[in-house]
Amino acid sequence: MTSVTASTTAADPTPVSGERHLRADARRNRDKILVAAESAFRDQGTAVQMEDIARRAAVGVGTLYRHFPTKEALVAELATHRFSGCIADAETALATADPWSAIECFVYSNAEQMATDAGLRDTLALAGMDERVCAREREGLEQRLGVLVERAHAVGSLRADVGVPDVEALMCGLSAAIARGGDWRRLASIVLAGMRGQVRVTVP
Repeated sequence: MTSVTASTTAADPTPVSGERHLRADARRNRDKILVAAESAFRDQGTAVQMEDIARRAAVGVGTLYRHFPTKEALVAELATHRFSGCIADAETALATADPWSAIECFVYSNAEQMATDAGLRDTLALAGMDERVCAREREGLEQRLGVLVERAHAVGSLRADVGVPDVEALMCGLSAAIARGGDWRRLASIVLAGMRGQVRVTVP
């Protein structure tokens, strides 16, 4: 009886190890697909084909569809990653001591990303129209923006009538302006100037 138990125990690690290997392979393939998709959408925008993404990722089309059954599912995952990046930007801004400098940090960082990833930006804009996509990430970003806005309001460096929805709307407008070929630094500075509180006008 003892020998049977020992034999069974010795055999157990094999399938467990094999299962872990498969899971690791699946994670690697998923990561490769996401990297390839970002590159493909950046180059081609919404016109990119799933087959092209599979070629870039060096995986089979079947593998791609197992992870992402539709292009919409893939775009939603990319949007989740991008929102996570925005949250990281907001946290970096929150670490800035001066409330207005924190607002500037967030706006300039996002404007630069918009200018760098044109095709991907347009693709994710479509995903952004569906509020069900990245709901948790959207909430996390809004919470952090709320803290940034409250801090700036407290010292009067942000216009009192500017709230989180206004900041989000202005960032969408900034994205559209950058998409038309405008210089992102200049456009971001214009948006920030409009948000600035306690602006002193010198009358000649």
